[in-house]
Amino acid sequence: MAVCNGGEEAAPAPAPGPAPGYGTAGFRAEAARLRGLGFRAGLLAALRSAAAGGRAAGVAVTASHNPGGDNGLKVAGPGGGMLEVAWEAHAEALARAGDAAALRAAVAAVATAEGVPMGPALVLVSRDTRPSGEALSQEVLAGVQSLAGAVVEDLGVLTTPQLHWAVMRRNQGRSFAEGDYFSELAAATRALAPRTASDDGDAPRGALVVDCANGVGALKARAALEAGLAGMGVRLELLNAETSEVALLNAGCGADFVQKERRIPRGLCADSREGGRAEGGRGTRYVSLDGDADRLVYFRPAAGDAAPGLVDLLDGDRIAILLAVWLSRLVGGLRPELAPEALGRAPRLGVVQTAYANGASTAYMTEVLGLPVATARTGVKHLHAAAEQFDLGVYFEANGHGTALFGEAFSGALSAAGAGGDTAAEALLQARTVLSQAVGDGLGGILAVECALAHLGWGADEWLALYADLPSSAGKVPVRDRNCVETSSDELTVVRPAGLQALVDQAVAAAGPGARSFVRPSGTEDIVRVYAEATTPKAAANLMERVSAATSEALA
Repeated sequence: MAVCNGGEEAAPAPAPGPAPGYGTAGFRAEAARLRGLGFRAGLLAALRSAAAGGRAAGVAVTASHNPGGDNGLKVAGPGGGMLEVAWEAHAEALARAGDAAALRAAVAAVATAEGVPMGPALVLVSRDTRPSGEALSQEVLAGVQSLAGAVVEDLGVLTTPQLHWAVMRRNQGRSFAEGDYFSELAAATRALAPRTASDDGDAPRGALVVDCANGVGALKARAALEAGLAGMGVRLELLNAETSEVALLNAGCGADFVQKERRIPRGLCADSREGGRAEGGRGTRYVSLDGDADRLVYFRPAAGDAAPGLVDLLDGDRIAILLAVWLSRLVGGLRPELAPEALGRAPRLGVVQTAYANGASTAYMTEVLGLPVATARTGVKHLHAAAEQFDLGVYFEANGHGTALFGEAFSGALSAAGAGGDTAAEALLQARTVLSQAVGDGLGGILAVECALAHLGWGADEWLALYADLPSSAGKVPVRDRNCVETSSDELTVVRPAGLQALVDQAVAAAGPGARSFVRPSGTEDIVRVYAEATTPKAAANLMERVSAATSEALA
């Protein structure tokens, strides 16, 4: 069984008050509340690595789209993805351990439960640009080293997807140097994209303005994007790329702001109908990253005098559809005598969404594209697992976090077909490189979207014209204990308390054709979230209010 080497005696005591819960976002809170949790996150990652026979795990010190004064700790599992759900309870047990004796007991309990052997462990650590990140990283390093046989590598300042990529690559026995990340993205994009310009500065496809949220993506975007985009004739412009002032991080900018507020980010002119900046011009495209660059949403400034500062949003739903259209065309172009021979059957392409995906997007995928759509529980870790059930699974949350996963058997079939000269197979293999196979990556996602638009000959107009979003409304109901509400695995149906789902159904029926609503408990707060869709904004708001009232009544 794994043992500590005595370093837990020097573990900083947790900050006063209850420890933050561990969820999809990891531990996340005001930076001062995370004191002592960095050590415990490092120790947890070391245990996870040891349980996997010494394969690397990782810890990203980041709070993503939160304000600059917050921070967080997110553990990456040996597959390069997020920490497995079964280990989240272990994370919280270590977080609750106050003194050295309690921490030792918690480590022993984890080791026993998971059969963690004495042996090697390796943890890779990164951080974003928040001022509190360096001290938290030092805690993480110390926590890793407190486990006997554990080794830690500090990778410095990286985006969260880069940390996940590094863990995946390390466990594949391949180089995980940051330079390889940049060069492979560029090479795959240039091989994949239609060549529309030379590298002499010509940009026939216009400019791409990237809102970097004043986060770590600002340090990485140019190296990750410029070479690949230049090969497509796209001129790269960075916006909100100031990382030295913490007050600017995610402040009025970034993917979370644009997606939730549906407003243009700071730095773009609200009164411009051509996209905010005079030099942008027609054809300019706009995309926002979040603070740690694992999410992206495209947008364009909304037209019309009644919409100053508002945007037409191209969110994760629309990104999923764009990628599904493009990838399905590539799959359809595979030489039929090659792919089935290696795979044994026709490849299965599917899309995974959450219940929050706009109903119009789901209808487009199923009715127009003819693709199967799976609904997963909220949290990208659940979408990722569901996407693995397809040979090629596209998954995105509406907030812009997602990617496309290529199954092992399908990848093998593509390699065999590509070796036989199948150009569609070669293109799909390049797409697999651009689209992170570990976790959603905002930078790789931008390159994939630009490739898809170029191949399809689309701009924002064509993309937006695919369908019209149904009006929606979201709210929340405070409760004493969020665990009093239990839902089905897809979160669309209330299982407990008895009778609540019937009240929701009654409200939906009264709202008219096309309406839908669901309630689900928050993953971190004692609130129940309510979502509603209907044919008009007023009807959606009324439905949300009626379901919220029914929820309050049922839980009283």
